[in-house]
Amino acid sequence: TGIAFRSASKTPPVPYGTDNLIEKNRFVDTNLYSSNFFKPDAQNPDTISWSFIKVNLKTADGATYGSNRVGETAESTAVHFTGGRRTVIRNNTVDGYFNGIAAYVGDLDRYATQDTDIYNNLFSRIDDDPFEPEGPGINWRIWNNRLDYTSTVLSTGPVYYGPVYFFRNTTWRTGQTG
Repeated sequence: TGIAFRSASKTPPVPYGTDNLIEKNRFVDTNLYSSNFFKPDAQNPDTISWSFIKVNLKTADGATYGSNRVGETAESTAVHFTGGRRTVIRNNTVDGYFNGIAAYVGDLDRYATQDTDIYNNLFSRIDDDPFEPEGPGINWRIWNNRLDYTSTVLSTGPVYYGPVYFFRNTTWRTGQTG
């Protein structure tokens, strides 16, 4: 993870960091983006394929290999937070990460990531999700970002409260093969 911030406690009242600013950074990961989700990229054979990170691998006889999602530890995220209110993420470049900006709140209360603003960023070569406002997602505002070569544009799996505002973003070459 490029930047991670978390709540120090899960016991109410939960102390959240507030007024966080992530600005004018360049996040680069060079071994994750592959133009083919199911095998390493021919131009960069050291890449880790999406399927190795996200899918249960099978042996030749059809049995599941090892544990669920063998490559899960390679799932990188440029900005990852589980608690942080009034966060602003602007004017950054995220290139080659598996995920861009993600909030996995788990069992924290509904206000864990309230009032998140994400704007004027460039997301390029993101193998999975540029934006993942999972859990509460109260008043996430995502606008004026540019996305190219990303698997998805917005993943909301699921947002329990919302709202999530997503407007005036530009995306190009989205999908499994760009």
